[in-house]
Amino acid sequence: MEKKKRLQQLIGHNIRNIRIEKSMTIEDVALSSGLTYLQVSRLELGKINSTSYTLYILSMTLDVCPSVFFKDVKENINQVETRNYSNGAEAEKPIE
Repeated sequence: MEKKKRLQQLIGHNIRNIRIEKSMTIEDVALSSGLTYLQVSRLELGKINSTSYTLYILSMTLDVCPSVFFKDVKENINQVETRNYSNGAEAEKPIE
């Protein structure tokens, strides 16, 4: 897995954890930030790359410093696990 994709997933995972800690739904974050529900969801899933401005808006919405979105990134950027399926196929899945 390329590092850019892994970085997106790690940041998204951190955004999701913070949102849940704040007892907010994706819809709450979307409405407060001006982002769409789909944008917030896709950011949390690591499906899209976030801009610095988007991270700033999310930090204001979640009342956190933007640096918390990068928590544990350095330690986890290279970690992946291989999952074996019953049909013999293998796939990489990020470790969370």
